[in-house]
Amino acid sequence: MIEWLVPAIGSPATFSVVTFSDKAILSRFGLSSSGLTLFVGLSQAVFGTVVLFFAPLNGVDLGDVLGGLGSGVFQGLGLILMFFMLKREEASRVIPVFQTSPIFVALLAVAFLDESISAIQWLAVLLAVVGAVAASTTRSSVSGSFRPRPIFAVLILAAASVAVSQIFLEISTDEMSIWNTVTLRGWGMAAIMGLVFARKTNLVELGNFLRVPKRGALLVLTEGVLAVGASFLLIFAISRGPVSLVAAIFGTRPGFMFVLGLVGSKVYPSFFDEVFNRTEFLIKLAATVLIVTAIVLIATG
Repeated sequence: MIEWLVPAIGSPATFSVVTFSDKAILSRFGLSSSGLTLFVGLSQAVFGTVVLFFAPLNGVDLGDVLGGLGSGVFQGLGLILMFFMLKREEASRVIPVFQTSPIFVALLAVAFLDESISAIQWLAVLLAVVGAVAASTTRSSVSGSFRPRPIFAVLILAAASVAVSQIFLEISTDEMSIWNTVTLRGWGMAAIMGLVFARKTNLVELGNFLRVPKRGALLVLTEGVLAVGASFLLIFAISRGPVSLVAAIFGTRPGFMFVLGLVGSKVYPSFFDEVFNRTEFLIKLAATVLIVTAIVLIATG
């Protein structure tokens, strides 16, 4: 179990660093979400293409290729839909719904992959989702009320799309090498993100952003190195362990963000820009406890 549990934890932990860096890139340095999304797709495709030179697609049939590409397309689609909602709603209302994807993964894995999940592990999945939702709350969402509107069905679709992507990853890594999956997933993400965002204005904006050394270096480090590495850890974990449990751990990113934000706000407040009131702190602390409990139950159940 340790061979997939460690990378499964490392992926959301690394992505929590990516999230804070993305926040700085969008809010402090002014890159649009369209430009950022386009770079995400391109960086995944570049990494996948580099990998291809060392791990060619030898002996891979059409079905395997479609499965690998599908994992990238559905992942990219889920992110596009999530970004679409982030433009229109508060993050505190968007992220909790988006974080329900592990439930979809568990249901799909049991239905289509014949995975067996014990009662304790089902409890762990639910605890992970509840913890992720609680850790995503902000001051406004703590004091206010949340009344979902029909448009939030878009977020359910986004969560389901990410779940389908992870199911494709499980199937893909069973049929071909993890390196071939990395290549095809990257191409799939680039295809869907490029189809939506590869416009002249976005390309010009992205090029201008990369020309400034400080901003360009941060973007390349964040999405070109850390995000790619975190994605690889996720793919590796799925290739070695049950996708339903890996997805539950992957969904705990908000818990890692709470810990990192709490520490970072003391060490580097100008970058992390996190302020916690008493109510938020207690809720997110409880959420972190739920997430840790979920990981322990998954590891021992």
